[in-house]
Amino acid sequence: MGQQENNEEINLPFEKLSLLFGGGVGAFGRNLSLFIFNNFRLWIDAGVGFPHQQHPGLEKTIPSMALINKFAPDVIILTHGHEDHIGAVTFLAPFLKKGTPVYLTSFTLELLKVRFREKSIDINYFNIHIVSDLLKIEAGPFQVQFFDIPHSIPQSLALGITIDKLNIKMFYTGDFRLPEEPGNKKYKFADFGPVDFLFCDSTGAMSKGINTSEKKIKENLESVIKNWPGRVFFTTFSSQIERIQHLYEVAKHLHRPLGILGKSLRTHIQAAYNAEKFSVAASDIFNPSPSNQKSIWIVAGCQGESNSALYRMANESNFKFTVSSQDMLIYSASIIPGNSEPVFDILNKLIKKGVYIYGPDDAHLTMHTSGHGKSADVLKMIDIMKPKTLCPIHGDPLHFQSMSDLSRSVTGLNCTILNENYIYTLNDKQISKLNEFTDSAQYYEAGSVHNDYSLYVHRNNMATDGVCNVVIDQKKMQLIEIQYLAVIDENRLNKSKHDLKKEIERHIEKIKIPRVNEKKLIQKITRLNVYYLQKKPFVNLQWINLD
Repeated sequence: MGQQENNEEINLPFEKLSLLFGGGVGAFGRNLSLFIFNNFRLWIDAGVGFPHQQHPGLEKTIPSMALINKFAPDVIILTHGHEDHIGAVTFLAPFLKKGTPVYLTSFTLELLKVRFREKSIDINYFNIHIVSDLLKIEAGPFQVQFFDIPHSIPQSLALGITIDKLNIKMFYTGDFRLPEEPGNKKYKFADFGPVDFLFCDSTGAMSKGINTSEKKIKENLESVIKNWPGRVFFTTFSSQIERIQHLYEVAKHLHRPLGILGKSLRTHIQAAYNAEKFSVAASDIFNPSPSNQKSIWIVAGCQGESNSALYRMANESNFKFTVSSQDMLIYSASIIPGNSEPVFDILNKLIKKGVYIYGPDDAHLTMHTSGHGKSADVLKMIDIMKPKTLCPIHGDPLHFQSMSDLSRSVTGLNCTILNENYIYTLNDKQISKLNEFTDSAQYYEAGSVHNDYSLYVHRNNMATDGVCNVVIDQKKMQLIEIQYLAVIDENRLNKSKHDLKKEIERHIEKIKIPRVNEKKLIQKITRLNVYYLQKKPFVNLQWINLD
């Protein structure tokens, strides 16, 4: 097994199925799965990844150009409309072949149209095919059947994939949860099993039990809202269309006016209406007066996004409401890992203003249910599809470990943990590593894409240890000035600055040619800073010419 550099040719075996990932395995987000057989490349999803605390300033990550250059798609299938599954399509579109077939549902298409308009790209750049439940297509050597599968967004798809030449059947769940089966009826996708490989969503694998139904959430909403005398604010994910529809029905039943605060909410509601998944157009929902004490408001920003409606509500930043103890906020969402701090900051600020917060703890009636099946759903999916091999997707190593643990309870089931850093082959019902594929994501911020990960390393360095600016006269090779920004307090800095300056001057004087030994000089200054200040600030050298 050899490592492949990005500038090297990668030769995939003929008559064998190859598999690799642009994301979504080993880390959440940036979902992109590639199935390749006899040089025909099938892409499933093309999503963005989201920033973590170690990436200050980053807006999102997208799959790398290496995937485009080496494995450009012959067909793209988009399983549903969440950003981590479709968000990269607009970024990658200019680099893909015009007329590439894209298969997706009508609701996902409506969301994609919005993103294409924002980027001034014609959606007809692709050859769009709208699909529905049980439809079968042939994509080169792949036979694909689409199955509706419940998730937290309308028209989510699971895929049944067959390669007749290899006698291989695979089931790709996409993101899913399983409601209770109605009576004696079975899930439609059950007829596709048994399968050789089950690529299964692992997001909920660490949680025991089953999810609360959306019907029960609706009952809880009405029970709480009808007994609250003042205004009700409600926040959830903009894509939670079924729940938002239920809230709309509750408001109508209780004769309470409903308003919408947030562009993303109106975008998703309008897309759902266009796809016949919401009963009224967003443009026909008119906001009531903010002073109406019977009003219900759906508020965007459940993950604490800066400048969202919920953020502005808590911080009184350009917000039309003054909230008080007469108001209640229903928090109807889960907190995505990494977002706890901004979310709780908002909720605590609202409580200080007198707002009653309902929903984010177990003391209240349940106001949220996940779009991802818990461990019981995973085991049920395994029982339905009866795979020989389970392949966890859509998760990190901890979730994959939980999937592996669950697989041990099923006699004869093999569990293979996949990684986005490898190319695999599937043959004779086995998965084998073929090559290492050292590939990194691209980074998007401030309207542009770049590949410089060191930017975030330096930003983290500056955030914890500050900045050391060193100004040098490159003609005379003399230190002009040394500045420390946000490194340590001034009193302590002044005790060491004189000795530090002398040491740095001594090293600069040894340099014969400006800039030639810049990296080594930075290393020496860094070591001096650690010795004298016990800090490792980012060292910025400035070479100037003094007359």
